[in-house]
Amino acid sequence: MVIDVSLRRSAGLRSTRTVSDLVLTGTLTRYPNIEWVFTHGGGTLPLLAERMELVRTMLFGGNHHEPSVQQQVTRLWFDLAGTPFPRQVPALIDAFGADRLLYGSDYCWTPAAGVSQQIAAIDTAVPPDNDTWRALTTRNAARLLPLTAAIQRGSPPGRRPSPSSTKTPPPPDVRWR
Repeated sequence: MVIDVSLRRSAGLRSTRTVSDLVLTGTLTRYPNIEWVFTHGGGTLPLLAERMELVRTMLFGGNHHEPSVQQQVTRLWFDLAGTPFPRQVPALIDAFGADRLLYGSDYCWTPAAGVSQQIAAIDTAVPPDNDTWRALTTRNAARLLPLTAAIQRGSPPGRRPSPSSTKTPPPPDVRWR
């Protein structure tokens, strides 16, 4: 039996390859206002970022006055989809910090039972300092999506509810339960 495990099918490697392409082509520096979100904790990115910096400076002619790979990658967002514990998330946090880590489940690609297992793994993982994974990823999501967070709290900042919006039920609670 032959099982095809080619690189093009691995979501974690696709995330790493995509970030590499965005960094090495200068796309991240040309479009600083795009909030990029990558799946599966960035894949192998935490392990390869230093090598990417070497490639950026030696092979692609990047100079030391441009943002380093590390500086560019720390402005990206990463989700917890897949099997993030016990190794992926600690490596990601060691490399880039925890302030841009989001919850992600891969639902609808992962069956509901698999999502439940992923949540259980997150809940039983060693928590971040003085925090929980749920609280950390919820705060980060509110920073990424402030309008959504404001709607969940009641009314978007700077807006008054229109008469028609007061007649419709509030949006469903999408926070972690």
